[in-house]
Amino acid sequence: MKYYLLRNYPVFPIDALSGTRLSLFNGNYFNTGSEMRTWQTSPTNFSRTIICIETFVEDGRWNFTIADELLGSNTFYITILRDPVYQFESMFNFFDLREFYKVSSFDGFIEKLENGTLREDRFLNIAGRNQLSFMLGLQPESFSNETAIEEFSSYISSKFHLVMISEYFDESVILLKNLLGSPIGHMLYVPKLTRTKDSKQNLTKKQKLLVEKWLHADMRIYNNFKK
Repeated sequence: MKYYLLRNYPVFPIDALSGTRLSLFNGNYFNTGSEMRTWQTSPTNFSRTIICIETFVEDGRWNFTIADELLGSNTFYITILRDPVYQFESMFNFFDLREFYKVSSFDGFIEKLENGTLREDRFLNIAGRNQLSFMLGLQPESFSNETAIEEFSSYISSKFHLVMISEYFDESVILLKNLLGSPIGHMLYVPKLTRTKDSKQNLTKKQKLLVEKWLHADMRIYNNFKK
């Protein structure tokens, strides 16, 4: 899950960044499933030229407390949510979770889900049940707590300036345009790493309902923002 943070910085001498804490990345991930923490940033020692910082994109488990500390109050927070069922099915194939769940296919995963024999831990402490909620910062022990889920959804709504929906991406881009006050001609994007039809699992209605029930926390949050 990616989070887009847009800061309204003027151009300023790079001397002003001396001692500023900048993010350290590990490959494509900010961390390995744990929340963003201050030890993941380190002091800089810049002393020349000028710079204009506009965006910071984070692909990892989110922590608003650290984000606010790192980026300050003059920040727009934007994220994108995806249908949890198809997000999980895509993640299952991307990480090839057959061995992790001890199944030969996604259909085998569905059978284990129906039988109630699925493991509840996460692959590499990253991928697993209620991925959307987990990456936004909801604790796994709250996945079945209706009150905690609704309170967390309200908290996310109050903190993010815009929650885009992948299945309504073009419409979401219009909302982003309005938020940024940008001309529509400036709102360009290029699809990357899109899946082919052959790589997608065709789920029956029954299978989709089973996965939706298992991803209950994700579905509640996703549907709240999809409305």
